[in-house]
Amino acid sequence: MRITRKINFDNKITNVKKAAFPGTFYPLHDGHAWIIKEALNDFDEIYLVVCQNPNKPIENLDYVAGDVYKQLKSRNCDFSRVCILVNKGLTAEYMKKLDTNIIVRGYRNKEDWNYEMKLKDAYLSSNPNLQFIYYRSPRKLRKISSSSN
Repeated sequence: MRITRKINFDNKITNVKKAAFPGTFYPLHDGHAWIIKEALNDFDEIYLVVCQNPNKPIENLDYVAGDVYKQLKSRNCDFSRVCILVNKGLTAEYMKKLDTNIIVRGYRNKEDWNYEMKLKDAYLSSNPNLQFIYYRSPRKLRKISSSSN
């Protein structure tokens, strides 16, 4: 786990744990917001990385990032600890530019888990330094899906 050092205003040096949460977030839904809130319990800062998915082509990722910001703001997200970024390339390669090698993801069921393991293998083939943290959604959110909205 890569930890960044941060100097607070009172000149104390602290360790800052950061993670990235990549996804299309199109649309952002309550399941995504739940993962962000859970990850903020474990990490000091989260990079929310808006990415392109070949199965969900999006013409303007910058527009999506702005929409994600509005939707998170309406859910009272702590923006002092969330940074929204746009990635137009491969996530595994983009992660090399960030000051973390940790990716957070969520899953609802066995099918999601199988997909996540395939995705993890693909990421690791391009960037073997990545680490993954998975959050299993609570029962009330398991029927939510970006694909079915």
